[in-house]
Amino acid sequence: MAIRISTVLLLLTVPLTFASDGDLFFDQILDHFDPENDATFRQRYFEDTTYCDSALLRTSALPSTCPIFLYICGEATCAGIPNDYIREYARKFDAIVVTPEHRYYGRSSPFEELTYENLTYLSSRQAINDLAVFRNFYQGVFNAKHKLSDGSENPWITFGVSYSGGLASWFRLKFPHLTLGSLSSSGVAEAVLAYTAFDEQVATSVGEECASLLRNTTQSIEMSLKADSNKTKAMFGATGMIDGDFMYLVADAAATSVQYGYQDTVCDAMNRSKNAGVNLTAALADYCNSFWYRTFGINPLSYSQEKLKLVVPGEYTGSRQWWFQVKI
Repeated sequence: MAIRISTVLLLLTVPLTFASDGDLFFDQILDHFDPENDATFRQRYFEDTTYCDSALLRTSALPSTCPIFLYICGEATCAGIPNDYIREYARKFDAIVVTPEHRYYGRSSPFEELTYENLTYLSSRQAINDLAVFRNFYQGVFNAKHKLSDGSENPWITFGVSYSGGLASWFRLKFPHLTLGSLSSSGVAEAVLAYTAFDEQVATSVGEECASLLRNTTQSIEMSLKADSNKTKAMFGATGMIDGDFMYLVADAAATSVQYGYQDTVCDAMNRSKNAGVNLTAALADYCNSFWYRTFGINPLSYSQEKLKLVVPGEYTGSRQWWFQVKI
């Protein structure tokens, strides 16, 4: 599956509830490919042992029989273990769920500043090896907790979505002895530079009537920009953004709504506005302000190239790391 690159990192910003209790940290290797570099950094992870603990209390099962699900966080701050399908699987199989935060994101950055030079160690190759180190570290923690022999091994399964789905698959291929299998949801197997098929699928998903309405909306916004650029961008909370960045925001408003199952929401909202005689530019601005920003946790200014220049980890710097990854 190809991947469409988005600056909003939606896979991890769609609101969820989380099941893990607190932050945990361990020492991760900075460079897995230079044996002379012994530098490390603190990498954050989360764990949920609820269902394994419950199984051990109510049965005579051995701790080593609990599966360990390695749920891989991707290209954004990791807020914990989501209270979604992964916990349903854990409940069904009496499994532990652990999830490490991706290097350079959230509280797992090796450096205080994200300068180009400091981003040298940010790559999927390093991240896959991070997973191997973490897997062995956590197995050791589990063995010590349950007084198991050093060689005791639980069955491990990797899980990931989109980019982290790719990591899950690549981890299984590179370290088959460390995991029994991998569930890669929409895993990235092929990078396509001009991925027009994504937008074609959006049009197919919403149907011809809504697709035509969204195309007309784009034309309306382009005309509004020519008439009064500052006023148009202010309607979307995007004052000061260059035109290209602003139109990327506009495109994502509809496209990502459809991608994450809100096609009826965006189409209904635009149709209601059209039938009420509301200007299409104003209609999409209202949809963004009243629904899209809030539901997906989006700050419109995160689409600005100026925010990519920020080298201090913070609210907008997930985009800086991600664009570095996809450009190298």
